[in-house]
Amino acid sequence: MEKVNEMLKKVVLEYLPTPEEENKIKLKIDEFITILNNSAKKSNFKIEITLGGSAAKGTFLKKDFDVDVFVRFDYGYKDKDLSEMLETILKTAIIPKNTSSLKITRLHGSRDYFQVKHKGIYYEIIPVLYVTEPKKAMNVTDMSPLHVAWLKTHLNENKKIRQEILLTKLFCKAQGCYGAESYIQGFSGHVLDILIVNYRSFLNLLNASQKWKQFDVIDVEKHGTSNRLNHSKISPLILIDPLQPDRNAAAALSAEKFELFKQKAKDFLANPSHGFFVKKDYSLGDLKKLKTKLASSRLIFLTVKALEGKEDIVGAKLLKSYTYILKSLQLNEFRVTTSGWKWDKAKKAEFWFVVKEYQLSDTTLRMGPPVKETRSVEAFKAKHPDAFVKDNRLYANVKRQFRTSEDLIYSLIKDEYVSEKVDGINLKLF
Repeated sequence: MEKVNEMLKKVVLEYLPTPEEENKIKLKIDEFITILNNSAKKSNFKIEITLGGSAAKGTFLKKDFDVDVFVRFDYGYKDKDLSEMLETILKTAIIPKNTSSLKITRLHGSRDYFQVKHKGIYYEIIPVLYVTEPKKAMNVTDMSPLHVAWLKTHLNENKKIRQEILLTKLFCKAQGCYGAESYIQGFSGHVLDILIVNYRSFLNLLNASQKWKQFDVIDVEKHGTSNRLNHSKISPLILIDPLQPDRNAAAALSAEKFELFKQKAKDFLANPSHGFFVKKDYSLGDLKKLKTKLASSRLIFLTVKALEGKEDIVGAKLLKSYTYILKSLQLNEFRVTTSGWKWDKAKKAEFWFVVKEYQLSDTTLRMGPPVKETRSVEAFKAKHPDAFVKDNRLYANVKRQFRTSEDLIYSLIKDEYVSEKVDGINLKLF
């Protein structure tokens, strides 16, 4: 255990900004907040500008972070269009010395927000109502500043929690299960904060995850209100929000990422190493080498042009396309030994599938209904006159549509389900 703790300390030191780096970042953020405050004063709106996310909590990673800025509008504006009001402020913001305006990008969401890049840092500027209790919130983001305050209270009580959150975030990023976006469906930063407050350390969390079962409830503040949750928000792990007892903070988590986290935690506990905190990005060259090592394999490599639009929606369409192709390969009885996808969050995505290369038989066995289901049996026999009974169920040998993965993949990339979700696909076979 002592060796593991030493290794974890080295990981934290590698990815945690040094005091000097942190001071430089804080100076840049303070300068940006001053620019916003100066513009806000000219607007005469009743607002408060405050930091959010990892920048406010001190849980950001070296060279891998954005900064959330919350513009908290007085509750008296609850019936106003806060996004329009914020855009007015941002359009009049002037950068000192060169007196140029900020270049802003408006992003669509449940309430529109804005992105700005200033001195190498990306800022997401989010309009929220100034609320002090959940019942007054009119949008889930209205509670975000209160979530920051909740975590900072725990950070003040236990300084080690910050490093434990950093370790957990690094682990999840490297293992591909970080982020609540619909194209990721993993663990959000907020969820990891709550889990570490509950379990107190990264290692405790990994050990506890080995006992998690589907629909287990974690209620860090002991609200005891899981029966009040909206059934549409149920996920494999139910995490009662510490400030909103009727909200499942982990509602975006998919079964796939829930199981992935548990498996990777198991792997780490069995053989702890620094490599679990390093994201492995496969290149085409890496995949070619992997394909060569796997006897009788074919590499299917797709370069995908993404559609225009909001990141979350575009990413979700890419994920659906990738999943559809993967499942189609498997359903057609091709053995996929490894697969994956990545996206630069701009125009280009890549999908890859390494498939055992062989030609399937002319026919495949199709399972029919149990013999006791008379109507279904008649329909199955009408479609398959040569059907036969085995173990009280009908079966039939049917002609395959695709005998090679190459034939199938050419068909899939033209399939309307895929083509309507992307702007184009370039296929390479190795």
